[in-house]
Amino acid sequence: MNCFDQPFHLTPNADINGTYKVGDIHIRFLDLVTMFGMPEESDGYKTSGEWRFTSNSGKVFTIYDWKRTHLYDSSLPSVEEFREHPEAQTFSVGGHEMAGIGDFVRWVTNKAHSLTAFQRRVAYLEYFEGMTTSDAQGVAEVEIREFAEKYPTLVTASLGIVTAHGRSRFKVMTTQTNQAQIGEAKDSDLSQFFPYPLAETMHQLFVEPCKLTQDEIDDQQAEDIKPEVD
Repeated sequence: MNCFDQPFHLTPNADINGTYKVGDIHIRFLDLVTMFGMPEESDGYKTSGEWRFTSNSGKVFTIYDWKRTHLYDSSLPSVEEFREHPEAQTFSVGGHEMAGIGDFVRWVTNKAHSLTAFQRRVAYLEYFEGMTTSDAQGVAEVEIREFAEKYPTLVTASLGIVTAHGRSRFKVMTTQTNQAQIGEAKDSDLSQFFPYPLAETMHQLFVEPCKLTQDEIDDQQAEDIKPEVD
């Protein structure tokens, strides 16, 4: 991967003197850990940890949980509760200036959306359960395969959403799936590890199932059977 493909780099020793909050990013702690490892310790008061990055042009950015845990306010979640929360949460983004913040947030978000269930589960077992990498990989492989075999429609749909017509396909496939199965999958501890958007939409699908018009279903079915052109 060349510098153009990887415009930002994790840089634990980056100089953050003079940085301040320049924005936010909505993301799961697990995704950050899967991509960048556990955060470096911070002030232990307003922030429990942070990741530091530099761009190819030398700009410095940080991601940190500013005023998000009981370190700052006893009414807030503990550090452990905050970090193990399965849904996306808001983190602060720091820098020396506003320039480049949009590119940095998009880079992190796009990387998170490309993570696989296997990568997330391995990271969880390593960092939260204390397993070695090899043991975590062995356990994750079995767990993810069994989940995918039990809920093939949901998993296929979650993967298909990244295609050009994926969103429609996702709606079609989940609409045609037994709602009891969606609810069962939602309650599984493994649902949070699957690629975007399975975990993020599982609750909404269960509470308020997607509703399609017949035209939407017909359009998707027509797209699915369209012959390939050499």
